[in-house]
Amino acid sequence: MDQALLTRYGSHRLKVGEDDDGHPVRLKLAYFLRYAADNIDDSPLYVFDGSFGDRYGTAPLLEDFEVPKYFRDDLFRYGSERRRPPYRWIVIGPARSGTNIHIDPLGTSAWNALLSGHKRWVLFPPGTPKALLQTPKGEGEAVNWFMKVYPKTLVRVACRILAEKCRGGCG
Repeated sequence: MDQALLTRYGSHRLKVGEDDDGHPVRLKLAYFLRYAADNIDDSPLYVFDGSFGDRYGTAPLLEDFEVPKYFRDDLFRYGSERRRPPYRWIVIGPARSGTNIHIDPLGTSAWNALLSGHKRWVLFPPGTPKALLQTPKGEGEAVNWFMKVYPKTLVRVACRILAEKCRGGCG
């Protein structure tokens, strides 16, 4: 574990989910990092906290990054902060964590800064049939999507490439 991160933020709580009533469930960062280092869960917890920048103990995390120049044109900044939709999150996750396929809130663009590890992105062109991309009901975890849906998309792409090549004269 990163000792500087633990020293500065280890006692502060970050959101790792919601309870049955929709209230945030928060864990101290030190506890979460210990869990993340040792977990063997198929679908582990991960920090996904959109209010970290508004809380006294975790707001200094905002000083650790700078918005890339390509994303600085932010029209929402002209409204009041109170009416502004969510626009920044801290995300920390161990291996196998992640979200199912989605479109970013309000159809906006987003940027991510990956500090360590790997993040897999799969992008599809507009007009891709939604039925092709959906996980079976009750299996919406990222790991299930990559195991069950992603291989089907590869087959479809391969078929499309072959069909385009054959238009030029197959055989």
